[in-house]
Amino acid sequence: MSILSDFRDKAEVLDFCDLAYVPMPKQGNGYTREGKRRTDRQIPKLIQKCVVDGGLCSNKKLYENVVKSTMLVSKYPDVLLAFELEGRWPDSARFGAVHRGHEDLTRKIDKWFQEAGYISSCEYYSHKLIDESMGFFWIHSTLPEGELKEKMSQNWVLQHLDLIHYYFSSKYPDRTNPHLLNGFFKRKTIQVLKLTAQGLSSKEISEHLYITPRGVNYHVDRAKEKLGATNKAELISLAKKHLLL
Repeated sequence: MSILSDFRDKAEVLDFCDLAYVPMPKQGNGYTREGKRRTDRQIPKLIQKCVVDGGLCSNKKLYENVVKSTMLVSKYPDVLLAFELEGRWPDSARFGAVHRGHEDLTRKIDKWFQEAGYISSCEYYSHKLIDESMGFFWIHSTLPEGELKEKMSQNWVLQHLDLIHYYFSSKYPDRTNPHLLNGFFKRKTIQVLKLTAQGLSSKEISEHLYITPRGVNYHVDRAKEKLGATNKAELISLAKKHLLL
């Protein structure tokens, strides 16, 4: 089963709506994990990369609209959502326009939703304490807003969204971990970490990946620096906590 068919299978449980799921860093795309501020030019590109590479959708038309809106947002950095810029996360569902602050953009997005047959939408943010990623859901429905709000207020619905985020961020880290999508960790570094976790020595890893032992140690040291680890055992433990392995 592919990740997309797996997602659509899990999303079918909520038969009153369609879902778009985008994983993002807990601290927002405005900052690196080290706390360094990104430029306004970098942020929209990272958000778009998360949507295109890591986003999942239960409806093809909805996905096309999500990508279009992200591309539009990249032209207007001033209208990016606060959570995307600063990592300020609401605690639960919030109803209203998907993007605020730019009337033309909002009208265009609303038009796309109407074309796809939706008449109401809301947002939901899922965050588990055991990892460093946030699951951001765009929930779209043909139900009137009042009925959608009533459906979304049910505990089992919110719990199911939390489970979707936990399941996909755990099972498909290569596709859903925002720290891999935004380039904070290089693919080669993750390969080195996986082989290190299996107990291979630097020499054995170098033979597997066709790099020098010095190159292996470089990737290990960089990973330690980024995760704040003091030794290999702690490094592997933290890498698992952050769903990098």
